[in-house]
Amino acid sequence: ISNLQRIGLYKYYVADFTNCSRGDYASREMSYSDACVNVYTSDGLVSTFHVPVGREGVIWEVFEIRYGTLIPSQRYYQAVQDKDWWSTK
Repeated sequence: ISNLQRIGLYKYYVADFTNCSRGDYASREMSYSDACVNVYTSDGLVSTFHVPVGREGVIWEVFEIRYGTLIPSQRYYQAVQDKDWWSTK
């Protein structure tokens, strides 16, 4: 984890763009996609996260980095239309 990541809070999300753009926020397609996220540092692979299966939603909050510490989240969101973090550009 670089020095930049040690001085703040960062969250990593995966979005199901297809179903988001269709307005199908309760889709389960991403949860059956076998998606995974690998996290690497200069030391190599430090963690692997697999998409939770059978969940409704189009946004997968995978993990956060809080002041240099990797913290798994594994949250799913389907009600994203009214969220500031989703609609703010």
